[in-house]
Amino acid sequence: MTAGLESLAPVLAEIRRHAVASAPPEWPSLAAVIDSVLADPLPPHMALPLMATHAAGASLDRGVPFAVAWALITAAVRAIDDCCDDDDPRALHHAVGFGRAINYASALLQLSTLVLHAIPAELGRDDLVAEYAAASLQLAVGQDRDLVGGVADRDHYMRIVQDKTCAGYVFAAFGGARIAGAPPAVIEACRKAGYHIGMVLQLLDDLESARMERGDLAQGKRTFPVWQGLARTDHIASHELRALMFDAQPARHAARIRALLDELDAPRAVLAEAERERRLALAALARCPGGNSLLAAYFDAIFADTAELLVPRAAARRGGVPFLQLGAPRRP
Repeated sequence: MTAGLESLAPVLAEIRRHAVASAPPEWPSLAAVIDSVLADPLPPHMALPLMATHAAGASLDRGVPFAVAWALITAAVRAIDDCCDDDDPRALHHAVGFGRAINYASALLQLSTLVLHAIPAELGRDDLVAEYAAASLQLAVGQDRDLVGGVADRDHYMRIVQDKTCAGYVFAAFGGARIAGAPPAVIEACRKAGYHIGMVLQLLDDLESARMERGDLAQGKRTFPVWQGLARTDHIASHELRALMFDAQPARHAARIRALLDELDAPRAVLAEAERERRLALAALARCPGGNSLLAAYFDAIFADTAELLVPRAAARRGGVPFLQLGAPRRP
């Protein structure tokens, strides 16, 4: 466990244990799937709801039931996203097939609902269930927009990110604060933090993926590094970048596009944007009674190696913990 996050280790182990045990006894293969898709030990990402619980001034144990639901939801969304993108050789569908992977993911979402329903009413069960339904629909909207493709501009991409990524983190932070019995002002501060956490994770994820051979550029996706590069309209490389990214087959130009992004200093601009979102997230939780110390430690962990992302082709050679193991469970 990264320095500053040691207090989360026993709670994360408890979350994982309860998540595996939540599978119905008559379906042992579902328990096996949960055991296989949840890392052991769980990464700090799974504790994001607990960071809101802590910020609200409650003990970490208070947030465990909601965090178990979050772990199941995260696993389900990852499995669905992998089926849609088919870009991860370790994905569940490679082991069990597309049909069973989708079925397992659907079961995990239903299982998470049962976990939420088991939370006592006085800890906000009804609010948590209602918020989950709304967030799920918003995420599905973002997933559909992403699958349709044809992202025409940064605003279009931002809407996808807000629906498909930020909505999930807003829900996670809301849930962590609500189960803690936080007052409305604290819950709203946690919602804001969740939004900015989602932005941080998407920006860093896009930055790392742009470095990968099989990442976003290999799929012709226009993500934050591309939009930062295209914003440099004063630079001649930006015009070539636009021509290649809006080519009928942008993926075939991935190597050249990567070089143009470096020439335009797009990775540094994305990292600077992630740093701004980081500050906004920390500022939101700083106003809460429990403070932002856990979130600050989490950010320290995921930003630790980001300087390497500014070096061309660094992602494949990074020696630290890969960002995708610490951060976002899905990518637009």
